[in-house]
Amino acid sequence: MTLYIAEKRVLAEAIAEALPGKPSESGGVITCGNDRVVWCSGHLLTLCDPEDYDQKYKHWVMSDLPIYFEDWKTKVPPDNADRVGQIGKLIKEADCVVNCGDVDEEGQLLVDEILRLFNYHGFCRRLDTANTTVEALKKAIKHMDDNSIHENDGWSAYARSVCDMMFGYNLTRFFTLLYHSATPLNVGRVVSPTLGMLVNRDRLIENHVKQVYFVLNCNVCFDNSVYATVKFNHNKKCDFLQQYLTDDRFLDEEFLKALSSELKGGKRDFTVKREKKKEQPPLPFNLTELNKYCGAKWGYSPDKVMKITQSLRDDYSAITYNRSDCQYLSSDHFKEAPETVKAACGNLGIDSSAFDTTIKSQAFNDKNITAHFAIIPTNEKVDYSALTTEQKNVYDIICRFYLVQFMKPHEYDKVTISSSVTYEGNNVGALSDTCNVTTDEGFLSFLPRKEKPLPAYFSFSDGKYTGTVSECKTESKETKPPARYTQSTLYEDMTRISKYVDDPHIRELLKAKDDGKKGENGSIGTSSTRSTIIKNLILRGFAEERVEGKKKVLISTEKGRNFYDILPDTCKKADTTALWWVVQEEIKEGKKKPEDLIKKVLEDITDIIVTEKPKPEFEKVFGSDSVSKVLCKCPNCGSDFVTGKFGPYCKNKCGFKLSKMFGVKLKEDQIVSLCEGKKTKISGIKKKAPKTGTFSAFAIPGDIVDMSFDKDGETITYKTLKCKMEFVNSK
Repeated sequence: MTLYIAEKRVLAEAIAEALPGKPSESGGVITCGNDRVVWCSGHLLTLCDPEDYDQKYKHWVMSDLPIYFEDWKTKVPPDNADRVGQIGKLIKEADCVVNCGDVDEEGQLLVDEILRLFNYHGFCRRLDTANTTVEALKKAIKHMDDNSIHENDGWSAYARSVCDMMFGYNLTRFFTLLYHSATPLNVGRVVSPTLGMLVNRDRLIENHVKQVYFVLNCNVCFDNSVYATVKFNHNKKCDFLQQYLTDDRFLDEEFLKALSSELKGGKRDFTVKREKKKEQPPLPFNLTELNKYCGAKWGYSPDKVMKITQSLRDDYSAITYNRSDCQYLSSDHFKEAPETVKAACGNLGIDSSAFDTTIKSQAFNDKNITAHFAIIPTNEKVDYSALTTEQKNVYDIICRFYLVQFMKPHEYDKVTISSSVTYEGNNVGALSDTCNVTTDEGFLSFLPRKEKPLPAYFSFSDGKYTGTVSECKTESKETKPPARYTQSTLYEDMTRISKYVDDPHIRELLKAKDDGKKGENGSIGTSSTRSTIIKNLILRGFAEERVEGKKKVLISTEKGRNFYDILPDTCKKADTTALWWVVQEEIKEGKKKPEDLIKKVLEDITDIIVTEKPKPEFEKVFGSDSVSKVLCKCPNCGSDFVTGKFGPYCKNKCGFKLSKMFGVKLKEDQIVSLCEGKKTKISGIKKKAPKTGTFSAFAIPGDIVDMSFDKDGETITYKTLKCKMEFVNSK
């Protein structure tokens, strides 16, 4: 029996279709003749936490830093235990195992780590899953490599994950303890530079000094009574003009007023030029572009887009892999287009005859396929009426950006009107304007867009036209600061953080890291992690959303700015990602081992811990709102249990928190009673739907772990976050 272990269910199903025999699924395992296909749904294993090695690490103590282990082990989270056990049993029964992870470092690792967990040393192959269409997979199955050829890719990902854990655990604890912060000051290779982007953008906006400058617009009347408004565009190469320009702008009206006097009332020859142009359909979405569109159109945050697309994929099988970083499709997708177009049109209730599946747009390019492909509709039947409004919005636009690949280009004439301007014998520029005149809407007829009014000269054909400058007007304008970030635009900028990097060497390394990845140009984070990183900035109090005008913007808080300011460059710049990547590449090439990167990062962490001293101006900043009063002793570790900005918590930061129970916010006397091990009455517990109303129950701290949760007032078991203490509730 050959066991195929895929990264995602959708890939497992495609592999099953590519294997001989009729596939049948039972209990999360697809059987194809003698073969079996299973899937992981991402990483089933996680790295062990420090307290898994030694319980002393539950308590944050400066003398324990840096936390480091020679062998960073993995563990199986409780929610994944059954699935891992099921796969492990199949591994032991298999004659051959095939790693079918995505063709990147993480895809290699998530299967390899399961094989290592079960000490599998048998025959193992690697399936090329770059193209996940059935026909492509059939070919790939016939030409599989030995998995050992690719194992270094997985070790590269392992090294990065260990380093991320070391970096985050050690430096978060260090800065939290160094500044006696009431809440954790989270440090991370990606989160800290992301916070920096936000802080720096806010400061650019708030420190922006407006600069007034002037432009010149003229109204022109042609012999046929057609009017046009043209702008004076100065000649940047004209030496004569430099005496009037500052940073390529007219900061004074003097010259423009003098020029206006010469132009007004005079007849001028204008040249009209028409150029035929074609605009190809936009590429289908990847997650970054989908976030950008949904953020601008409906104000959806990246986290909301992730939840919507995950539901469309998991609950309805309506779209392909939603965390994709690619906007391209394969030639096999092109072959499947007739069926996919028919299904998408049927789901949307539109006529499929408008789409010509013989048209092969620029989106179909095998060379640009990464580990993923663009987000497109599947050929599954979807009950469109069952979708929420938000799901309909997102599904509809994903379908439309796919369907336009089978429509003609937008054809238009680019019409330019221009007249050269001389002043005191110098060629100082031109009076000009440009407009686009649609001659064939093509794909535009199927995409939402705003119509722009055309200027009166749009109908002019090529040639010379004489016009009189009837009016000249100088207009003052002000330089504007950059726009505030939204969650979507910050997400987008994370894909190109290199443009904010000062060091040219680091900037080029970041770009090299993304070489060949369309839509990523010197990035940090991944398409699947960026929304969570931004969300956590808000949850941790480093950023907040506010409404400005008609949209929500993201702004760094005082806490976020103070925290960013105390961090050394090693923590808060994107350099770390670039420098780690160099070593990761050497690991992939077999030139270095994972421990080479891990020990280098340990040295960097140790250097920060040893050399970094608290900055006096910030020593009281993070602890100033930490404690209002001591309530009682923590039942988990015996330290003071105190009230804080975000609810009661253990001052020793052992992880024990207690502010709510069964959705009811607890009063201080209830918290004290429970912490002291007393039977405590909880009122206002909502009954489980469809029942309405509330009921009361008694909470009894205890150690019973197998009781059921029943909101009708029967016995309930409740376990607090990161704490062994449990509460048994009964009438």
